[in-house]
Amino acid sequence: MPNIEIHGLNEGEAINKRLAMGIIIRRKAPELAEIVVVTIFSDVCQAFINNEPQPYLRICSSSPDHLEKLKEILIPLNMDIETLELKEFIPAKK
Repeated sequence: MPNIEIHGLNEGEAINKRLAMGIIIRRKAPELAEIVVVTIFSDVCQAFINNEPQPYLRICSSSPDHLEKLKEILIPLNMDIETLELKEFIPAKK
């Protein structure tokens, strides 16, 4: 389950970014659209010295292929992107 985290945007900007991601992912990687989750953080991300805003996306997944595909797809959103390969994902028992 790849997770795209949105950091450093206000609520309205983050929701708009999430909607834009949904359109892009459905069009360019429909196989991922069913498994990707988006987490919106209400945090402040600023440069240390000058306090300039530094919003970014973090893509987390235990699949290197999913990380690479999502990174390529999300680059046109013009945000910094951080990728994090997880060692393991353990789904909840249902």
